[in-house]
Amino acid sequence: MEAEREQSRLRFERYKENLDSVFSQLKPELRKADANAGKVVDLARRYFEDAVYFKEGGQLTTALISMAYCEGLLDTLRLLKIVDFKWEAGERR
Repeated sequence: MEAEREQSRLRFERYKENLDSVFSQLKPELRKADANAGKVVDLARRYFEDAVYFKEGGQLTTALISMAYCEGLLDTLRLLKIVDFKWEAGERR
């Protein structure tokens, strides 16, 4: 059980590093150019912030779920070519 928890903690840290990188790559002009896309990015950011909050509160499973939602929203925008960013090499896919 402890090994699973450690694996989940490491997975959370990888998610966090990757998403920190993605958020730093997103252009602030996005919100002005496409209001709906900006709303989705803001929603993703809130899922990210919630994930950090949940992890700090010891709710690691809920934190990972929030990270996955965040990643899914951002990936959808990227696949639709609304935003452009690169995931960290070796961390995904």
